[in-house]
Amino acid sequence: MQQVNFLTSKRIRDEWFADEGHKVSQRYFWASQVLASANDRIQAMFQAYREQLTDDIWTGKGEAVWPIADDKDVDRLQWQQVIDSLRHEFEQILSRLEDLMERNDREQRDIAALLAQVSYNLVFYPTRERGERLVTDVNVGL
Repeated sequence: MQQVNFLTSKRIRDEWFADEGHKVSQRYFWASQVLASANDRIQAMFQAYREQLTDDIWTGKGEAVWPIADDKDVDRLQWQQVIDSLRHEFEQILSRLEDLMERNDREQRDIAALLAQVSYNLVFYPTRERGERLVTDVNVGL
């Protein structure tokens, strides 16, 4: 996680909290909700994939996808190659989506840590002077 310390960075405090209504910080935490929503939708895609495209579909037992019943038919063998290629593409896309979900989770954890720092700052150091005092204390090593 990237270390960002609101308590010791006057520039960050000013950028995030100096605007009226704290719009910058609201947008940052809104991003966390977007990431969570994206992950929910990706998870729904995984579930639909697993429920609808079962091994029966991929191996030739699903009659709707497999119009040729004879396992030795040349057309069926060619169709099997097409289906195998399609399955491989799906699996690659699902792998990339899993990576994306992991990145989204990391970003959400980072945002949660930032939120905790902000909450701590707002509860225990409600005035800028107290925040400045904390900066001094941190710099001195107290």
